[in-house]
Amino acid sequence: EAVPAAIIESSFQTSTNDPPGIGAVKVGMLHGEETVREISKNVALLAAKGIPVVLDPVVRSTSGSPLISQEGTLAIVKEMLGSVTVVTPNAMELEALAIAAGFDGPELEGKAGALIASGAGSVLVTGGEGEGNMCEDILFKKGHTESFVHPRVPGPTPRGTGCALSTAIAAGLAGGLSIDEAVKHGIDFTVDLIIRSGIVGNQRLLFPSGGGK
Repeated sequence: EAVPAAIIESSFQTSTNDPPGIGAVKVGMLHGEETVREISKNVALLAAKGIPVVLDPVVRSTSGSPLISQEGTLAIVKEMLGSVTVVTPNAMELEALAIAAGFDGPELEGKAGALIASGAGSVLVTGGEGEGNMCEDILFKKGHTESFVHPRVPGPTPRGTGCALSTAIAAGLAGGLSIDEAVKHGIDFTVDLIIRSGIVGNQRLLFPSGGGK
């Protein structure tokens, strides 16, 4: 069920106006066009005050279920990216957003560039769903690209890795880190969670430090 716009509005008002306020915003699953528009309106006000915004553009779940409409994806590009400090798509999410932004080429740099041209401050393309012994996450900014490489943790992909990464990046930005520093912090934090992950029932779940195993 989509969250009604009125509840989104009241949630923003409560969380941002009550002391001590907030240091950053992380946006996750958005469901559809109406939700995107309501959140975009509120996020733009926060971004105008200098509050960092991190967008995890969830297109589908780990199990493959679609989690946003095509109209919602288009609305992200047209109405939200201009307020976003960092957007953190995997390869499939990047392609969907790039097509919505009018770019349909195969080049990774071109796809990320299309999002930056649409207003995003930076794009972190995550490589967790790739193959090979090493995992590469690439941060694109205007005139600057940085690669973060680390050993791939074997086994099935745990649920919630993208959410954990984007949330950790937002926490780093709220703590005063630069974009590059916050991205490195988020990647290191998420890799540690994956290392600590374990099987619960038929799913691999993330465990915080000291939990799980």
